[in-house]
Amino acid sequence: MGTLEGEVLEALWAGAGPLSVRDVLDRLYAARSRPLAYTTVMTVLARLADEGAVQRQRAGRGYAYQAIGRAFPRGGGGR
Repeated sequence: MGTLEGEVLEALWAGAGPLSVRDVLDRLYAARSRPLAYTTVMTVLARLADEGAVQRQRAGRGYAYQAIGRAFPRGGGGR
């Protein structure tokens, strides 16, 4: 698992419930010196959902994401 995927999972774990892409992006902005594109975070979340690390549910016109447990996908073991 890449560093950005780990940061996204950390943001989801810190959330009190499902988070939108914008919510995750806002949390990442606080911890990074360089901003990320919305589409980059959206792609990482979609990839994590495909890997089974996060749950994706419809929320209005978009999706909300929530981490499934605290395990890393594919035995990555974290950072």
